[in-house]
Amino acid sequence: MILSESNRYYFSHKTVSSGAVILSPEAKVYISDSRYETYLKEDPAGFEIVMAKRTEFHASIAAALQKLGARTVAFEDGELTVADYDAIKEALKPLIKGVKFVKGSAAVNSVRAIKSEEEFGFIAEAQRITARAYDAGIALLKAGVAEREVCAEIVFEMIRSGADGPAFDPIVSFGENAAKPHHSPGDKRLEKGMCVMIDIGAKAKGYCADMTRTVFYCEPDPRLTEIYGIVKEAQGNILRHITAGMTCHEADSLAREYIKAKGYDAHFGHGSGHGLGVKIHEEPSLAPNVKTALQKDMIVTVEPGIYIPELGGVRIEDMARITEGEAVNLTNVKKELAIIK
Repeated sequence: MILSESNRYYFSHKTVSSGAVILSPEAKVYISDSRYETYLKEDPAGFEIVMAKRTEFHASIAAALQKLGARTVAFEDGELTVADYDAIKEALKPLIKGVKFVKGSAAVNSVRAIKSEEEFGFIAEAQRITARAYDAGIALLKAGVAEREVCAEIVFEMIRSGADGPAFDPIVSFGENAAKPHHSPGDKRLEKGMCVMIDIGAKAKGYCADMTRTVFYCEPDPRLTEIYGIVKEAQGNILRHITAGMTCHEADSLAREYIKAKGYDAHFGHGSGHGLGVKIHEEPSLAPNVKTALQKDMIVTVEPGIYIPELGGVRIEDMARITEGEAVNLTNVKKELAIIK
């Protein structure tokens, strides 16, 4: 029983704001309302399409479960609201006696973590658009341009290039704002010596890309160029050695221990990467104490960073396809230290 938009899209390749997908060995049911009737029935993809008034949504889910003879129902414990859960159980009471509800998010997440060749194609298209948008943003870098102006150009180029839209709110940060890993672009204007961090990703055919590059406008503070070299080497340590069978913790440590050895461990506070697909953050997570084993055909970002308050920060991020040998880097955008003049 699937209510979340991301999982509904994963199993149906249909995007609607409200609905439910019921999957059983015998049938697939998509429940929504009249706003989406034509859209869902144009290409039902093997689903029985059920239209329901919004006031009858939970009752329609219960009726579909009854029709399928459900006795055990797996639900998205990581996604389902308490209100929906209670309403569905209440609607089921007069229809099915003794139905058992079990947690199902872990099972769905493990399926989504392994990507198909079709999914790799969608993500490659999202990355192609992301690279074009990045180039458009870099082309605007000159004294006096504002963070939000660069951000707007990036989003415009994504949509013009065929994206569904941005996969997440773009991060464009100048100078000391780059010390905030998830800064929201504002009115800060570019000046000589500033670092520029751009963390962006397009969404194409429902799938996300994610990439970060850090460049410098005119000659930067020498501390920033030192940090850049450390982050680039730390990221390379993961990309060269990450492989199927390695745990997420082991992969994370390839960057974290190097940054620690250079004296900057206190300035690297997030994980080294994460999975992505129909959502920008999926399993697995490259982070300390995560013992999940990486598997062939997972995709993870590789994104160590160092952030120095009142100075700036550096993050470099690529997407990597896990194999039984060396990972395949899916991000073909140069990352040599770049000083823009």
